[in-house]
Amino acid sequence: MDDCSDKNTSETLSSIKNVNVIRHETNLGYVKAVNSAIDHINGKFVLLLNNDAELLPGTLSYLVDTMNGQLNAGVVGSKLIYPDGRLQEAGGIILSDGRASLVGRDHDRNYPAYNYLREVDYCSGAALLVRTEIFKRLGGLDERYSPAYYDDVDLAFSVRSLGYKVYYQPNAVVLHHEGASHGTDIKKGVKKYQEINRKKFYNKWKSQLKYYPKELRGGVRDTNTVKPRIIMVDATLPRPDHDAGSYRCSQLIGLFLKFGYHITFIPDNREHAQPYLNNLQQLGVEVLYGHWPIVELIGEYSDQVKLLWISRRQVALNHSSLLYELSPGTPWIYDTVDLHFLRELREAEITDDSRKKIMAQMNKDVELNLIKHASATVVVSAEEKNLLESEVENAKIHVIGIAHEVKKKQLSFTQRSDILFVGNFLHPPNVDAMLWCCEEIWPIIKKELPEVKLIVAGANPPEELLNKHCADINVRGWVENLQELHDKCRVFFAPLRYGAGVKGKIGESLARGLPVVTTPIGVEGLGLTDGQDVLIGENAADLARQVIELYTNESLWNRLSEEGQLKVHEGSGIRQMEHALKSLLSDVGLI
Repeated sequence: MDDCSDKNTSETLSSIKNVNVIRHETNLGYVKAVNSAIDHINGKFVLLLNNDAELLPGTLSYLVDTMNGQLNAGVVGSKLIYPDGRLQEAGGIILSDGRASLVGRDHDRNYPAYNYLREVDYCSGAALLVRTEIFKRLGGLDERYSPAYYDDVDLAFSVRSLGYKVYYQPNAVVLHHEGASHGTDIKKGVKKYQEINRKKFYNKWKSQLKYYPKELRGGVRDTNTVKPRIIMVDATLPRPDHDAGSYRCSQLIGLFLKFGYHITFIPDNREHAQPYLNNLQQLGVEVLYGHWPIVELIGEYSDQVKLLWISRRQVALNHSSLLYELSPGTPWIYDTVDLHFLRELREAEITDDSRKKIMAQMNKDVELNLIKHASATVVVSAEEKNLLESEVENAKIHVIGIAHEVKKKQLSFTQRSDILFVGNFLHPPNVDAMLWCCEEIWPIIKKELPEVKLIVAGANPPEELLNKHCADINVRGWVENLQELHDKCRVFFAPLRYGAGVKGKIGESLARGLPVVTTPIGVEGLGLTDGQDVLIGENAADLARQVIELYTNESLWNRLSEEGQLKVHEGSGIRQMEHALKSLLSDVGLI
């Protein structure tokens, strides 16, 4: 829509292919010019784009993807930056008298608070995506704001009145030459309508505005977030395609979001690895990464924090005191992920290492002390809950395991071949399991099943395991699509000699219908029964025999496959996890 621009602009527009240009011979002003285009709009979305705004690469795709991904979205706005790179806007805030304030103006555009998808009061109309259905239903922009200003704020309020939401998308970046059209002096020209239209806006929406704040909180972190906030801290960003702990962490995040909490996530190593950082931010999670100090980042909203959730022993030692000091009186949860001292004690017994035994006992004292001081402690199995209740008097211990979704099997017994192990090799029990397998168990299996291969999948395989790679032992490292391996392999083998917690790899395999051979350590916390839904062996010879039997016995394979999926469906679903989390939140007084 060319609202009577100069001759050069008109000639340039007419030379561009695949663009339908509608030109006004007299200037109607922004609001009326936009509305004059309504009858010409046929697309699913309308992009309101000022003539002093430049879309950076990928911006339009991010806006459209957000609209498609958030089915309740009516409007999606962009991150606006000045030509020199400073942040101009990360969404907008409205106060009870109708005043508008831009979030993050003149601040660092990379600051964590401005880089996650979130609901906002409004976004400036300089670059705004709107659902066409909603835009036409509203009759376009309200012409009481003609020629310009407050039309975008009014649009946001109107969209919400229809039951839709307004989102800010930080990945949609727009270079905005602010004032190029109307200048910056609010006392003359079109710019003077900024104050005139504020009063019109207030009169129209005053019944809703009384629920908005009277003043800004102050500081660069002013945002529209009014949801109760949870601070979650873990060793790293969750990488659900790398390890079970991350997979479980991602599920917890999803449940907290479902419950209506705003999440601030702190990776202990302050990493910002992609795509994991962006994955969280696009869920609406604020991630405190990089060099910014935690005290500064949290200090301005500490009164909003309702819960501290800290995972793993060392992370709790690093952060529990500081976070509690920043938000005193807030309940804090110690999520063990697995009982570290239990795993370490078992490793010391396997290796018969006296030094490891001493260190494990010292670490046990540390971990039990954390449990004593936490408002509640989370473990992943009933066995660990029973152990802690015998060690720590009056401790609040809750079991929240890993949820697995049962998948339909793609291939039958006869269509499958080979044996699979999956595990992240930064976790020492996985390294020990595979080295033990290669050195003592695999030679027995190969003697009976010479055509079979062992496929070893998992991130960070150590050199000593890579040296085992050969024609019969395929050490693949990290695999992006584990579903394919679960579908084509015949047996999942997890010869774990020590460890703690619940083994996500086993639950995942069972959920996908791939029967499992493992050890008593492997089935801990899963409620599995030897010979009914899993096969269990305690030494190399027993394990090898069980693998050979399962690999060659079709009727046994079919029975274990069906019973394993049934077990997962009954005891390890997302509903069970949701119920357990609600019970914990009730126990600490949040629901």
